[in-house]
Amino acid sequence: METKNQQNSFNNPVAIIIFIALLGLGGYFLFSKNSSDTTATTTQNSDTQKTITEAYTNTTANVRECGSSTCKVVGTYDPNTSVDVSSYSIGNVSQLPDWISFSYPSSDGSSATGYINKSVLSDTQVSVESKPAVTQTHTVSNQNPTKSNLDTGFNQNNVQTQTQQTYSAETLASDLAPRLAYVTCNWYNRYGSVLFTKSFNGLLGQYTSSGGMGSYYINTVRDGITDTQWAGYLILPSSCDISFPSGASMYAGGLSTFSVGSSGGGDAVVNLVSNAGVDFGQVVIKYGNNYLATYAKTNNYCASRPSVGDAIAVIGWPINSTGQTLTGTVTGTSGYYDTTSISIPNGMQGSTAVSVTHGCILGQTNSAGQIADESALKYVFGL
Repeated sequence: METKNQQNSFNNPVAIIIFIALLGLGGYFLFSKNSSDTTATTTQNSDTQKTITEAYTNTTANVRECGSSTCKVVGTYDPNTSVDVSSYSIGNVSQLPDWISFSYPSSDGSSATGYINKSVLSDTQVSVESKPAVTQTHTVSNQNPTKSNLDTGFNQNNVQTQTQQTYSAETLASDLAPRLAYVTCNWYNRYGSVLFTKSFNGLLGQYTSSGGMGSYYINTVRDGITDTQWAGYLILPSSCDISFPSGASMYAGGLSTFSVGSSGGGDAVVNLVSNAGVDFGQVVIKYGNNYLATYAKTNNYCASRPSVGDAIAVIGWPINSTGQTLTGTVTGTSGYYDTTSISIPNGMQGSTAVSVTHGCILGQTNSAGQIADESALKYVFGL
């Protein structure tokens, strides 16, 4: 039952108007708050989904023909060159993969793929004047920079820039790992039984013109693929078992362990330098697979001989052991060889030697710790 005061309150027009005004004011603040919350949420989501479409080189950047610091340099980008990264859907450069790829027109007009490391990229342009001075040696041609279909400022083959840079043996070993081979070659008697075997290391490469020998090869030293003691004269293996130990943890759509040749002979499985005094040879892989197609790249060999005291690393697998990275220095040169301070364990002959000073491949190492230097060998073997 309502009291008289309650009845008067509800029948009073002023009270009703005040009541309605208060309802309206409360609704306004409620709506404003919801609207503000919605706007904040939308702004937050917008910030979360923000992506960058381009990055900038923060120094003179090498462009390589594959995603590794040991791959051949095919050109350079100047500082503050814009690089299109829109296909990666990232918010900043740190989210990029270690190596990004792009297409550019090669000298014959066809499309080629180049790779650049994200460490030389920044989210914004850098002030060149405020950067620390970097000692550089330039060999400059009068050719204008070639425009790629993504960016400008890409300076191809005949504009070479060498920048003083620090490399690590661990990084170089990691970059080369998929191409480092452990090989066991087999010598058979007339009945197809194995007489003896030899195990050694080598480096995967791809023939540009094989003359019918095969598609791929393993660079190594002569001792692993020849024998003169058993018969008293030179005999070659009939088959070789090849494995890429680091490939066991990589899936490239193909085998990382396989064999070439057979006990019955047939196609040659090795390729020797005609000069018997040169400790260098190749295991020939006539038929490839997806693993080889993925990882066989043009190897970035050093353009010139090393200097005494240069830091080096030799990377490979001894017999019945895990992979090793042996470090030392160059002690001199002798003929085709670079002499070193490194002792080579049994089975590790043929291992790949790299210059830690210059970040490039020197060649293959024999059991005496001598490197068959590719910069000297290329003139006699056409590497």
